[in-house]
Amino acid sequence: MVALVKEVYSKEDACHLYGYDLLNETYLGSRYVVTFGLSLEALSPSEALEKLYGFRGHIFRFTDKKEFLKMFNTKLDGPLNH
Repeated sequence: MVALVKEVYSKEDACHLYGYDLLNETYLGSRYVVTFGLSLEALSPSEALEKLYGFRGHIFRFTDKKEFLKMFNTKLDGPLNH
């Protein structure tokens, strides 16, 4: 499982954090948009690389959704400082 999280700056929200994965989308609260899905191996190699290289944000890997939610609730309460 992979989660991609990125800061986005817009007129509506100066610091909106969002994430996406390669298959499914899930929204968590008003500040965050986070997605969950399968590993990159689910895609063809060229498509997976295109997704990764085209994403200018933070990439996190997890074994399951529960592990991600635990990290999300403890470390992503504020802006990302990685």
